[in-house]
Amino acid sequence: MTPELQRLLYERYPDFFSQRTWSIQESCMPWGCDTNDGWFSLIDAAAETITGHADALGRPASQASQVKEKYGSLRIYLSCGDDFDHAVTDLAELLSIWFCEITGRPGRLVD
Repeated sequence: MTPELQRLLYERYPDFFSQRTWSIQESCMPWGCDTNDGWFSLIDAAAETITGHADALGRPASQASQVKEKYGSLRIYLSCGDDFDHAVTDLAELLSIWFCEITGRPGRLVD
């Protein structure tokens, strides 16, 4: 992901992406969002939904410990989180196979 888009995510959701400042021995987030720009909207929507859910419950937001592509789909790993948070990341993963990781345009996973 371009540094500009990654910075935008970090500015919008500082608590969700707080592990970006940790060492690489503690978290994979110091490596950044290891995807192309096409999935920016999916990552943004997942972070917004998880952060909003935490705000509604009056608790701290879950933290992303890794964001990457694996086997052609988006993976957002959380260091903690409830069933709702994990359902959001599962949905983002499922939706990602229908959008190009590079352009964000509709597409499908190809072998």
